[in-house]
Amino acid sequence: MLWSTCEIVKPTVAAADFQFLENRKFSRSEICAALGVPEEIVATTDHNKYDVMQGARLNFIENRIAPLCARLEAAERRTVKALDPNAVGWFDLDRLSIMPAARRMRLAGPRPASTWAFHSTT
Repeated sequence: MLWSTCEIVKPTVAAADFQFLENRKFSRSEICAALGVPEEIVATTDHNKYDVMQGARLNFIENRIAPLCARLEAAERRTVKALDPNAVGWFDLDRLSIMPAARRMRLAGPRPASTWAFHSTT
């Protein structure tokens, strides 16, 4: 209920607010680029498609996370061996949900053509 001089005004976004939002997007892009994170896997990106996001996640894990894990494993190998000489430590990336799916997709993909033999008729 409204009385007196009250009125309902539809809120609008000012030009300064649009500029602020655009700057935030640009900053997010810069941060992703600096850290080597594909912007597609950041949940706040616009216009993401599922297949693009899956590919970006797989690429990120295989090319950024897996090498980092390998370096960490190598760095901590001495510590693990100090705890138990028979112990082995590793990051189990195969347990990530995207890795078995990627393996299945690669195995189900096209097979290479069999070896062709060319014979000269001359």
